[in-house]
Order: sequence, then C-alpha cells, then structure tokens
Amino acid sequence: MAPLTPANAFPTAVIGKVFLARARHKIAVGDLSMVLRAVAAARRQVGAGLLYWPVIEACSEMPPPDVRLAMQQATTTLLSLCESMTVIVLGVGVKASLMRTGIRGLSLVAGHRGKVRVVESLAAAVAAANDSSIHLAEIENAAGALGIQQAHQSAAV
Repeated sequence: MAPLTPANAFPTAVIGKVFLARARHKIAVGDLSMVLRAVAAARRQVGAGLLYWPVIEACSEMPPPDVRLAMQQATTTLLSLCESMTVIVLGVGVKASLMRTGIRGLSLVAGHRGKVRVVESLAAAVAAANDSSIHLAEIENAAGALGIQQAHQSAAV
C-alpha cells in the first residue's frame, strides 16, 4: 500500500473555519503525522476556532487495533489545534452505523466528550456546528470537488 500523500489520498479544503478532509485509503500509523501537519497548517491559516471535519466513507475498512490506538492518541493533539472535530461517516446502512458507534465509543473512552461529534452527513455536521457562518451549499461544493459523495448516494453500503 502506498503511503498517503496530500496529492493522492488526503484531499482537503478550508471553507471559512471548516477544515474538510477525505481519506480514500486505509490509514497507516505513519500517515497520522501528515494529518496532524495538515491540520496545523489549516489552524495557522484560519486561526482560533478551526473545525476539523474528517469524512469517512462507509465502504472504508475499520483500521486495525494499532492504528485505532494511534488515532486515539493523535486526537488529543488534533483537539489542541481545533475547537472541535466532527467525524462524518457517510451512509445509512448497518456498516456505517456500526462505524459511527465505534468512533463514538473510542471518543468517550479517550475523554473527548463534547469536543468530538460523529454524524452521518455533511448536513448533519453543519447542523451540529450551529454556526450561521457555515453554509451547507459551500460545504457541499467543496466536498464535491474532493470527490465526497453525499450520504444518500452511498446508502447502498
């Protein structure tokens, strides 16, 4: 498996104070430093109040235990750079629901209650942000440019 690079597997966009990111491949432990660098760069660009919104497609595989542990540890650093993190697991099927439940559980175990949300769509992320400066149409346009499919399009998973 080739390592993630911004060009091939970690497309991102900054829309106002939202840092939207999509991973298309399995994430390895070594790839997490790239994610942290990208979020740190977005923080420098946006300043305080950065909202990190990673998008996961329901067809993605759940990372192995070593990667999950590393992701849990990286979340503490991510949250030092962001006001909050809203993980968007696209889809409405059983697998997507199980992924959201697992991520919520890991977040609670790590003590990130209130700073990490897990939702099923871009619209749900916008609603959860409860911020009038964040507009769904802008987020959807950026997501489309990143190749992110909406939840209703991936419901067959």
